[in-house]
Amino acid sequence: MRPVNTSQYSSWSTSIELAVASASAADYSQNPFLGPAYCMARIKRKDCPCTFELCENGRFVSSFIAYLKRGRIHRTLEIPSYPAAPSAALIAPVLLDFCQVNRISTAFLSTFAAPISPPDCWPCWSTAVSRSEYIIHLDKDHRACFSKPHLRNINKAQKAGVVLDIGSSSEHCAQHLALCRRAAERRVDGSKQLEPVLTAGDFMPFVAEKAGIFVRAVQGSEVLASAFLLLAPKGAYYYSAGGSDEGRSLGAAHFLIARCADYLKERGCVTFNLGGTTANQQGLARFKKEFGGQEIALKLITLHFPSPLNLLKNGMQSLAEKAFGFEMNWRQREPSSRSSFSAASQFSKSRPSGQP
Repeated sequence: MRPVNTSQYSSWSTSIELAVASASAADYSQNPFLGPAYCMARIKRKDCPCTFELCENGRFVSSFIAYLKRGRIHRTLEIPSYPAAPSAALIAPVLLDFCQVNRISTAFLSTFAAPISPPDCWPCWSTAVSRSEYIIHLDKDHRACFSKPHLRNINKAQKAGVVLDIGSSSEHCAQHLALCRRAAERRVDGSKQLEPVLTAGDFMPFVAEKAGIFVRAVQGSEVLASAFLLLAPKGAYYYSAGGSDEGRSLGAAHFLIARCADYLKERGCVTFNLGGTTANQQGLARFKKEFGGQEIALKLITLHFPSPLNLLKNGMQSLAEKAFGFEMNWRQREPSSRSSFSAASQFSKSRPSGQP
């Protein structure tokens, strides 16, 4: 472990053994992003787990895991589910020390199934995206909370002979990817925004570690809708989904979520997280809200540090402003970002010397 010279004596380590042990000791009963199976799957995807141990006055308080990706000129760090530490002040020093020592370009403080959001203020250039998640509580009659239009769609699919299929084969993965691509094409047609391309490598490591399964709405031999669920002992997360045009007309997506909730309840789960939406996804937000789940307001924070790639972007933005007389979007959102790199430099000067 590398100690950070603060009054809290927090530390960080890139030991895989320590990361797996930390994940095994975490409370991941309802949060699949915190468990050892998820950690092992990320390792299979060539992500390096990094363990952060938070201490206060020399006493251990909690720990969390982030995942490092190394590139030739770009290194990223991701916290999938931001931890509910007793104080945000415990996280900032050790996290920023890690990013400084390991020359991180961008750090993503994600809030998948997280109980709280990261703080907005950081001593570097940062951007924030508001998002909401929707949680169906399975310890009660969850179907009683569904809206009437959703219930009509569910009944329509049942009358059409649609059934739930669960699997973990490469065929399930291939069909899931095809339906996700079809759904992405529909969204691009409507929003003109490109979406990341998914591959089998995004899913099969989780299947191999029994951290996730594919669920499908099937009519005869035709797959109408497909979703990938990340699993925890008492909860699940609706990680990705896609559907065909025929499935949309039959209410296959509504049916799939309803039957998944039934299946998870039988499995002993008490929560089913339908995943998140952002401000520009009003249709998807309305779809998830009408399942009657609890809405949780969160934020995704992205930290940007001095790096060859970020400095190049910064220089190109400055040239664009001088040449064409307009400001880039991030500078409109963050008026103080002109001094962001100098703030990060001031932090680096105050960091204690030494090697990890």
